[in-house]
Parts: sequence; structure tokens; C-alpha cells
Amino acid sequence: MSATDKENDPRVEAAIANLHKVAAIMEDCRKDANSKSIKKGNGGNGSIPCTVCDGGTVRYSVASVNGHLWGKCSTKGCVAWMQ
Repeated sequence: MSATDKENDPRVEAAIANLHKVAAIMEDCRKDANSKSIKKGNGGNGSIPCTVCDGGTVRYSVASVNGHLWGKCSTKGCVAWMQ
């Protein structure tokens, strides 16, 4: 498969679009966590409305030991990630 074929492959385009959605909601969760002083050394949990599906709630957790952010939307099949 050539580079052009990959660029025009709808599966690749869908995967890239999904990555952008996950990155955006991760950023929103990080901003919310920062506003609550949830970070490395002071881990915790929080939640925000999901901007990906506009119907679910993203629950997230920040690890105290390393500041890694984990999250998942309450809507089945929506976003979920682990750092």
C-alpha cells in the first residue's frame, strides 16, 4: 500500500479522527484536574461531560505516583484511554 493509498483509506482517516477526539478530551480532563489540584503527588478522580459523544460523562483518574491520566466515557463505545 502506497502512502497515497494510506492517506485515502477510510479506516486510516477514521483512526486519525478518533485520535484527535481522544487527545481533545484528555486535554479537557487534564485542565479539569489541574483546576482541582489533582496531579502527580496529589492524585485523585474527577469527571466532566463528554464532548465526544455529547451525552456521556468522562470519569478520569490521575495517579499520584507519576501523574498519568486514565479516563473512560460512560457511553458504550466512546473514548477510553490509559497513559
